[in-house]
Amino acid sequence: MTLLTLVQGAALKIGVDKPNSVVGSSNVEVQELLELANEEGKELVRRGDWQVLRNGLSFTTIAGETQTGMVPNDYDHMISGTIWNATKHRKIDGVVSPQIWQQIKSSNVGTIYDTLYMRGGNFLLSPTPAGGDVITGEYVSKNFCRSAGGTAQAEWLADDDTGILPEQIMKLGLVVRYKLQKGLDATADLAHYETQVTLALGMDKPARKLNFADGDAAGFGLIVPETGYGS
Repeated sequence: MTLLTLVQGAALKIGVDKPNSVVGSSNVEVQELLELANEEGKELVRRGDWQVLRNGLSFTTIAGETQTGMVPNDYDHMISGTIWNATKHRKIDGVVSPQIWQQIKSSNVGTIYDTLYMRGGNFLLSPTPAGGDVITGEYVSKNFCRSAGGTAQAEWLADDDTGILPEQIMKLGLVVRYKLQKGLDATADLAHYETQVTLALGMDKPARKLNFADGDAAGFGLIVPETGYGS
C-alpha cells in the first residue's frame, strides 16, 4: 500500500474522484484526505502495541532523577511490563501517570519496583539512580509509514510512501474520518472499523507463557517449562 493507493481506495469508497496524485495536489478534497490520512496513522499507532512498530530501548543512566536525552526520536509509547534495570536485575514500573508519580515522590514508603515517569520529553527515575546502570525495555515507534527508500516516517510525505500498519484498517479509518468531517452518516463504517482494529490487535498479541505469580513473577526470572517439569 502506498499513500496514493490508500487515498485512491478511500476515494472510491466515499464517492469522490480518484486522484492521480496526492502530495502537492491543488484539489481541496485530496488535501483533506492527505491530512486525514496522517491523522489516522498517528491515532492508529496509539491504539495498541503493534509488533511491526516495536523497538528495543536501552540507555545507561546518568546520576540524577531526570535522564536527559534518553528518549528515542521515534518514541510514541512504552510497552507495559518490559522495563528493567538490567544492571541490578530489577523490574521498573512505568511509564506511570502523573498522579502515581506524585504519590511516590510524596510518600515515605518505598515501592516494590523502581519507577519510570515521563515529563518534558525526558525519562525520570525513582529512586534517583547512580550513573552507569543499563535500563532496557520495549516501546512502540510513532513511525507508521516509510519512504520509497525505506526511511521510517511519522507522516506521509510522498505518493510512493508505503504504510507499515494494516492497509485495510488504514483505509477504513480514512473513510470514517472523511465522513465524520463532512457530517455524513458513518455509523456502519465506524462499527466495521472498530471491529477490524480489535481483531487485528487481538491477533497481534503474542501467546502468553505460564509463569509463577501471574506474570509479575517474571521479576524472579522463573518460567514454567512446557515439558519435563519436575522430572
